[in-house]
Amino acid sequence: MKTTYPFSPKSNRSLLPGQFWSISLTSGRFACGRVLDVPPTEEKQLREFYAGLMDWVGDNPPTAERIAGSRIIEQGLTHIKTITARNAMILGCRPLELDQLQLPFTVAQSCWQPGAVVMQGYQEVRASYPEEHPWKYISGPEGIRKVEQSEALPVQSTWGYNFIYLLAEKHFGHS
Repeated sequence: MKTTYPFSPKSNRSLLPGQFWSISLTSGRFACGRVLDVPPTEEKQLREFYAGLMDWVGDNPPTAERIAGSRIIEQGLTHIKTITARNAMILGCRPLELDQLQLPFTVAQSCWQPGAVVMQGYQEVRASYPEEHPWKYISGPEGIRKVEQSEALPVQSTWGYNFIYLLAEKHFGHS
């Protein structure tokens, strides 16, 4: 079945990686949110999806042509209300592959533990190594201390409904 744009998604079952929506900025300009991944159907998570904020800002809402070549600058797991709570709509789709966009590798938690994995969107890629997590705990004579690791992967974050709008204002609100 062919998708007709624009539309207001009711669940993530109507979402496809590459679809995008407009983020209205207080300056009157527009940023672009993008669907990066959706959970596998068997997970039965109907409201969650993996979203990205693109490094694009314009005087008019995004189109597939306008966002060509833009990169992902922020990403996180979020709820479908991220789009619908602000009366935004899915405006179109530009396949991620057209811009050689790949989901970043992330870890699910900040400290390593047995069974921890490296993720790419909803896909488990492999078991993670302790040095791939941002924090590790070291036991010594002064007790247990938390140490930051500089070469770590980012932690897969979860966003509230309005978080992508706050990020867009942070990056582009003064543009």
